[in-house]
Amino acid sequence: MFPLTDWSDDYIFACKNNQLKRKRTLMKRIGWIVVLLFATSFWGCFGNQAQEWFETAELEEIQNSPDHAQQLYQRIIEKYPDSDYARKAADRLAAMEARKSEPSR
Repeated sequence: MFPLTDWSDDYIFACKNNQLKRKRTLMKRIGWIVVLLFATSFWGCFGNQAQEWFETAELEEIQNSPDHAQQLYQRIIEKYPDSDYARKAADRLAAMEARKSEPSR
């Protein structure tokens, strides 16, 4: 007769080992899901830097800080030369230069 304890101990160990593997796999999947959720949530924070800089530059113009506005417009043109905001920034810079060259009344 076969000893029942040897077979049952091996079976129990195999079952527990299989359960541990499943738990590890599940934890890995959950970990990756959490990482992806964080990555996608932070991706929105860095969405459109050119737009944010452009809006800040417009605000700087309104608050009578043309030097900082000019820096922001130039940064947009350098970093995002093919964007719509680069064209708008170039137009704003041209308008600011035209205002500077106008004689004061």
